[in-house]
Amino acid sequence: MIPFDVRRITQLFLIGYLPVTVAMAQVLDSTDSLDRYLKTHVAMAQKPDTAYVRTMAEYAYGLLYQKNDPQRADSLARQAERLARQLNFGPGVYQALVTQGGAQIQLNRPEEAIRRFRQLLRDVDRYALRKQYQCRTLANMGVTYRLMSRTKEALDVTMLAAQIEARYAIRPRNENLHRTLGFLFRTTGQTDKAISYVREGIAIAQENKDPNSEAMLEADLGALYSDRKQYAKAISAYNNALIHSRQGGYESVQVDALNGLSNNYNEIGRPQQALTYARQALTLAKKLDFTHNIANAHYSLGAIYSSLKQYATAETELLQAAALAKKADNLNNQALFVSSLAEVLAQQHKYQKAYTYQRQAQALADSVMSSEQKARTSELVARYETEKKESQITLLRQQAQLHTKERIAKRWQTTALLITGVLLLLLSVAVSAWLLNRARLRRLQEAQDLRKQIAHDLHDEVGSTISSISLLSGLTNTMLQQNRPETAGKMMQKIYTDARQILDAIDEIIWTINPSNDSLVQIALRLREYAQPLMESKNIQFNLITDPQLVDLPISMEVRRNLYLIGKEAINNLVKYANATTATIRFERQGNNLTVLIEDNGRGFDPAAASTRTGQTSMRERAEAMLGRLEVASGDNQGTTLRLSVPLI
Repeated sequence: MIPFDVRRITQLFLIGYLPVTVAMAQVLDSTDSLDRYLKTHVAMAQKPDTAYVRTMAEYAYGLLYQKNDPQRADSLARQAERLARQLNFGPGVYQALVTQGGAQIQLNRPEEAIRRFRQLLRDVDRYALRKQYQCRTLANMGVTYRLMSRTKEALDVTMLAAQIEARYAIRPRNENLHRTLGFLFRTTGQTDKAISYVREGIAIAQENKDPNSEAMLEADLGALYSDRKQYAKAISAYNNALIHSRQGGYESVQVDALNGLSNNYNEIGRPQQALTYARQALTLAKKLDFTHNIANAHYSLGAIYSSLKQYATAETELLQAAALAKKADNLNNQALFVSSLAEVLAQQHKYQKAYTYQRQAQALADSVMSSEQKARTSELVARYETEKKESQITLLRQQAQLHTKERIAKRWQTTALLITGVLLLLLSVAVSAWLLNRARLRRLQEAQDLRKQIAHDLHDEVGSTISSISLLSGLTNTMLQQNRPETAGKMMQKIYTDARQILDAIDEIIWTINPSNDSLVQIALRLREYAQPLMESKNIQFNLITDPQLVDLPISMEVRRNLYLIGKEAINNLVKYANATTATIRFERQGNNLTVLIEDNGRGFDPAAASTRTGQTSMRERAEAMLGRLEVASGDNQGTTLRLSVPLI
């Protein structure tokens, strides 16, 4: 496995997404000139204008990425934001908030960075900024979520950014967006998708004539091929990364490329050549004084010395790598390095120490696995504390108003108010108790309904298939005893097919009841995953488009389930009967309704005559269960359009 450092990658992504203007690019090498301009402007008592705000934002950007001073950068960017809002200057607000988000990342406050980026999305709409700004902001959010180990949210917003880039033909395209997607798919184990996105990113970097970005993407491609044990392809990609990083002067990526080459040459049994690259990587990493690069170089040396059976030297190198990973607070690499150290110790028969390090590696791996849940819990606690403080402020205001009225009111009015207050309090207590009891009953009923639904789905989808597997297993044994291997083989194939169906059915049930999927984006992604291979098998060009207004729209479990099943039924009918060449699924918001359009250019049909074949009755019943309406428009050689309209409650 090739080690990686999330924080370094995150910083690179954030820099890549910032909208550096021509003026900014010209002065970025000298923040002092910006400082002089700002001081001169103030000394001359000139009224702040848009040029002043833009310069202030650029200066804050320079403080962050050139002077490495996130505290001052954040403070100055806040001032720039206030002035930009006073001037109603949208681009200034954008520059200021992006810099604030980057500062919060460097200050290790990713939750605060997410809040800034969410505010920025609202400001993009408020100031009617170009879609390019929305796309970049979503991409920044995706990288920040990845830093927080919240992979699902990172993938959601990054995929949305990619859809916006494609839908509005944003140019120039951003290669780092595809690098983010490749990185995310690698961490979720979807290597084929990751390779596809990284290759596309390389092509974009070549279009933009950006050797540094091309070098980073080539290094990512090398890591992906290494994951798949395609070492020859990995070595080729790392060589390309080394060439382009030297062209662009990007020494950090040179270290990554050298480490990648050393690891892969070691894997193919050429440790001496691997040792040469690893030593070059360590020398360059020490020159840059990047802790994570030095740690990776020591890890590579440890792996090579282990291959050469020089276990004592390997132990020394891996101890240094683990210590540096701990210093850099990189749990992923720390777990990898400590696990490798345990293996080397075991080779030296130091079993007690090996056992200790192996337990430490497992604890680190568990910590990485649970980091997403911890982040979610922290977010909920922060939200609760905010709401609690707001409630306390409201209560204090109400008490102050009541105290003022009591002081100016007459005695009989005070008595009347007190009596009324007591009665209202008693009434509110009674009503609250009734509502609380009612809410508890409703939750119990919902839990009972959910249990019945799960039991029903398991019975329908799994019960009969398991019975079939049980019968076939007995028959297979009988066929083998009767020396009929061909018949037994067919039965085993049937058992495999049925087991696959059970796994798919259980996966759909789990997806349906998982509350983390209660969003329209999850439905869209699920339908894409289901439809894409079916469409490709029939050579149908397929598009799925989601209205950005619906990205955070919550969807109940029952509505989500019915939407997915209607979409699945429609996709099956389209693939089986339409004989189409193009198909599109759109999720749109029209007033207070969610509208889903499924269109194709196929041969069409008579909706009334084909209702029994296409399952229209079942789909209409599901639409009615959501208080929605299903319409099917079709005709001979006119294609088919299915329109589902569901109210947003």
